[in-house]
Amino acid sequence: MPNFQAGGLRRGGMEGGLVTQRQAPPEEPPSLDSMIRMVASLGGFLNRKSDGVPGPKTLWIGLQRIPDFVRALEAYSSVGDSYG
Repeated sequence: MPNFQAGGLRRGGMEGGLVTQRQAPPEEPPSLDSMIRMVASLGGFLNRKSDGVPGPKTLWIGLQRIPDFVRALEAYSSVGDSYG
């Protein structure tokens, strides 16, 4: 896959995908290949050495799950330090 940057993604969607990987948002947007693999991992893609590229079904399921993570991040940030 070409080494495109995923800079065109909305910030919330990118952070929603990254929170599932337990990573802080990077300085530069990740490559398109790594974002596709992150989204596909939400759909069940295991990203093993011999797996190849993710299929449309795993991407579709992963894309459907991203808004849930974005809403969770928004709820978490709106609560702030009032709990805990």
